Amino acid sequence: MKKFFVFMFILIFCLSGCTNEENLTIENKINSEIEYVKKNCSIFIAKFDSDEYLKDGTLDSEKIKYDTTVFLNSLPVIVDDLKYVKLSDEFINNMNNIIGNINNFSQNNQLDNLKNEYISLYNLFEALEK
Repeated sequence: MKKFFVFMFILIFCLSGCTNEENLTIENKINSEIEYVKKNCSIFIAKFDSDEYLKDGTLDSEKIKYDTTVFLNSLPVIVDDLKYVKLSDEFINNMNNIIGNINNFSQNNQLDNLKNEYISLYNLFEALEK
């Protein structure tokens, strides 16, 4: 039940635009969402590097799946907001491929590949910032 409330809090936070300011321009909102994606990717990468996804020496697949699901559920809202930016087809294809890979790798417990996909997603959104 606690996980449900955490999930709902994160979802509401994402749907509200990741900020408390009401009069943001589209550009500011998009920048906030880019930072949100990068921050979450950084958190995942840090968890991989610190072995936080290991439990008693084995992979804690439930924690990986839960964290990944919560994050992936927030991305459609962000992608919807990004439609206001003229994104290239290449960016959209890369993002969709990475998201698909993250989902696939988390379901199959491929931790190294999953970490690499979070790094790729981080880099993709960092390039969007420039």
